[in-house]
Amino acid sequence: MLKRQGNMVLVQHRDNKPNIGHPGKYCFPGGSLETGEDPQDAAVRELREETGLLMEPSQLEFLCNIKEGSEQVFTCFVSSDTKVQSLEGRMEWHAIEELTALDFVPGEEALFPKLREKFCQ
Repeated sequence: MLKRQGNMVLVQHRDNKPNIGHPGKYCFPGGSLETGEDPQDAAVRELREETGLLMEPSQLEFLCNIKEGSEQVFTCFVSSDTKVQSLEGRMEWHAIEELTALDFVPGEEALFPKLREKFCQ
């Protein structure tokens, strides 16, 4: 998950294609672990695959576990001039306060309170 100044977070608007899961819905960039992959390394890989950003694991900060610890969420700050590509779906910056108005993939809304707690102080 990427965060920039002004409580803005990057969200992915998934392609509206019937062959992908949750077409047309919003989610945070991310994905699954590959065999033998560390969660932080997976976050780096997924960001590269979905946004084109080259990050180092040390740039990511653990945010929380979701789904009873089965998924880990990492975040990092980027400057407002950081160029983000839309390699999968469409990437959009939204204020944390606006997220509830978007049609998110079921379960992702569990992150909203964590985001508000961490970044909206």
